[in-house]
Amino acid sequence: MVQCCLCTGRVKAIARSLGTEKDAVAETLFDLHTSLGAPTSLAEIGMKEKDLDQAANLSILITILVLLINNQFDNYLSMLLKASALKKESRFSQKIWRSF
Repeated sequence: MVQCCLCTGRVKAIARSLGTEKDAVAETLFDLHTSLGAPTSLAEIGMKEKDLDQAANLSILITILVLLINNQFDNYLSMLLKASALKKESRFSQKIWRSF
């Protein structure tokens, strides 16, 4: 799995605050989320299946904007190139490549 260099430090900080290992952050956050009764699916917050493509596109654009603002866009492109080299292209990364 290719990790963004921006995320590595943040995951460690979150792990420390949750009192867990960095490899268990996602599971720990999910458990906390569900224990609070929060929704666990897009359908539970009212998103329709027909809206998923638009939501994915907006997510990509927001990610790129945040990275540009934080001067981290080069790191993002590097991460995508590594993912492509590992032949782990998903529908998400294919859409990104088509947008350039």
